[in-house]
This record gives sequence, C-alpha cells and structure tokens, in this order.
Amino acid sequence: MWNTVMLIAGIVMLTIVSYDFFFTTLSGTGTSFITRGVSSFVHKASLYSIRIFNRKLMRHFGMLMNLLVLFVWIFLFWIGIFLVFSYDPTSIITKDNHVATAMERLYFSGFVFSTLGIGDIGPNSDLYRILTGIFSFLGFSFFTMSITYLITVFSALTHKRALAQSIRNFGRTPSEVLNNMVEYDPSFTLQHLSQFQNMLNSHIVNHQAYPVLNYYNSENEANSLNLNLVVLDEAITMYLHQPSEKPFAYEVQPLRNALSNFISQIREKHEKEDYDAPKNDWGKLDKTHFTADGANRDNETLIKRRRKLSRVLINEGFTWDDVYPTRKEQPQ
Repeated sequence: MWNTVMLIAGIVMLTIVSYDFFFTTLSGTGTSFITRGVSSFVHKASLYSIRIFNRKLMRHFGMLMNLLVLFVWIFLFWIGIFLVFSYDPTSIITKDNHVATAMERLYFSGFVFSTLGIGDIGPNSDLYRILTGIFSFLGFSFFTMSITYLITVFSALTHKRALAQSIRNFGRTPSEVLNNMVEYDPSFTLQHLSQFQNMLNSHIVNHQAYPVLNYYNSENEANSLNLNLVVLDEAITMYLHQPSEKPFAYEVQPLRNALSNFISQIREKHEKEDYDAPKNDWGKLDKTHFTADGANRDNETLIKRRRKLSRVLINEGFTWDDVYPTRKEQPQ
C-alpha cells in the first residue's frame, strides 16, 4: 500500500514539474505556477530588502531567482524519480547484487537524472531499465533546455537595459525629455520616437514570452526600464497637453499606445491592484504645458493612468520622488 502511494506521488510530482518546466521554457507565452510563484517570492523579497538596506542588493536577486527556480525544478524531478523507483525497491540493486537502500535509491535517482552514469547501482528488471533510460533522457533534455532558456532570457534582459539607457540618454526627467522633444531637430526627434517605439514593442513581446524579465531589477536609475518608461510617459502626457503647436501629435501616438500596452501587461501578469499616485504630484507639474480646459477634460483619465504608473514604479522599488526629484524639495 505504501509503495503504491509513493508511486502515485512520484508520477504526480513528475507530471506537475514537467509541465511547469516545458511550459516555461518552450511555450513562449509565459511561466507556469511553480516558476511564477518562486519568481514572485524572490521579487517581493528584493523589494522588502531595499527598505532595510539599499538598492545595491538588487543586482543579486535576478541571479538568486534563476538559481532558486533551477533548484526547485531539480529537487522536484529528483524526488519524483526517487518515489517512482521506490515502488519496487528490489528492482534497484548494487554492483554486489544487494537490494539498494533508500539512500542508495536517492543517490541512483540523482545520477540518472544528471546523466552521470556511474554504474555502481543499477536496475534489476526490464521495466526499470526502460524507466532509467527515460529519466536519463529527461535529465539531458532538462539541462540542455535550461541553458537555452537562460541564454534567451539574458539576451532579452540586455535589450531591456538598452531600452532603459536609450530613454535615459534622451532625458532624465519628464521636463527634460519634453524640452528635448521640442527643441531638437524634428527629424532627430522623430528618429528617437520611432526607435523607442520599436524597442518597446520588442520588449513587450519578450516580456510576454518571459515574464521573469519583470523581476530583474536594477540598482541604478539608468538601467531601470520601469522608471525611465514612466519618465517617458509623463513627458508624452505633458507634450500632448501643451497649449502650443504639437507637430508630433500623430507620430507620438503609436509610442503612447505601446506604453499603455506595457502598463496593462505589468498589471495583468503581476499585480491587479492600482496604487494611488500622490494627489499633489499632478499639480506640481509645469502648468505652462497644460490648457485649463484640457486639464479638466482629461484629469480623470490621467489620474487613472498615473495610478497604473504607480504600480510600474513600485515593481522596481521606485516612487514618484524618483520621477520628479525636486518634488520632495517642494512644500506640501
């Protein structure tokens, strides 16, 4: 009876972890619940840690998340194989033809999954020889696909940081980005807006395929995509509401739509709750860029958008003070 329970538990465990692993690495549509749960746990731990220490720790949490996900996958595969082999202990024997103990079966399960093939312990029946081959092939597939998956994620991460740096080089604050949009040569501005849109669209596709990208947080503002995207979005809001002529009003709209898509994606995949933006922030923007009727007409829509942007900032441990550094210096 107990052996049957272990067999069923092993099959269920292998089925669940196999689904999570193959869905995460092969589907290109996101992560399954195990990977998502581990990633979310590490992400929340990183946000909690910067409240106690500083942002320098953020550089380590992406590595920690990957190591923890790999550890959980390996552990569940290893234990699942061990439980299956424990259904009939007499089918696993040592080279001296002694029935393997529980620890020896655990050891055998580990080197079968890792494809080491040491050979001092082996199966004693045709069924278990076939199972050994299947589990060895599963282990080979696991390590090969894990490396391929991580390489792809790192490539997407490099693209994410390049996008953050591109926006940062264009302007560090919404006002600076807005001024550069207006004062630069029109062809130069259009080129940058088109570049931002293309890079952001690529990142959105990468983020849909590999949501773990959201949990790679940067210790500095220059490499923080979430912070720089909020800066860019605020600048576009200011540009669209300025009373003067807006020569790029139509050209900037696709970029605005891409930003809206990214904001919704962050909320859909990670957090449903919208966090309130500080009520006095909007009034502290440069009022010369807004018409009275336009501000009143769109005020409610903008407030809702900025609540969503608050979620984007919090996901990387930032606040509106980082978007508007002078805000904390102004009287409340």
